[in-house]
Amino acid sequence: MPNIACTQKLAVEFKDRYEPAAIPTDGLRGWHANLLTLKRRKCVLLTNEQTRFSIFFFGFRKPDFANFQNLFSERFANELKWLGIPNPQIAQARLQLGPFTFGKTYCRSTLGTMKERQLELEYLIERMPEGILTDQDYNYLSHQMNNAPTYTKFHNKYIWPAQEMASMTRI
Repeated sequence: MPNIACTQKLAVEFKDRYEPAAIPTDGLRGWHANLLTLKRRKCVLLTNEQTRFSIFFFGFRKPDFANFQNLFSERFANELKWLGIPNPQIAQARLQLGPFTFGKTYCRSTLGTMKERQLELEYLIERMPEGILTDQDYNYLSHQMNNAPTYTKFHNKYIWPAQEMASMTRI
């Protein structure tokens, strides 16, 4: 069962499903999430603990938090398609996600990576053309984050999150 380790700001949004005990998990089941405010909109940034693969949601509203599991599963599948993962492997990866639990953060290294990702997002969004940003723009931002080298204590080296996630989902 995947655990989404939420920061305190995000835990408020999931208060009815939040369990304060930290439940460390690995692989596709270990994610950290943070609530950001960009362009005066609520955004959610999720980062996989092992691969540092990030998924970004812009403009979250109350119904989106209630439907979080489905939204995450869809976005995750779209990101895997973008990586060129075959459909059977995407289906298998989605099955591994299963029902979520929401708990407390436990990995400071992942939180540090998320802070770096937040700064990257702020930088990239500020440099995008003015006007309404589309879903394609936000997908582009996710792809940019996942194609940047990231240092992890888990691997004790620099990794490429997109490549790590692709290798993790191979059967």
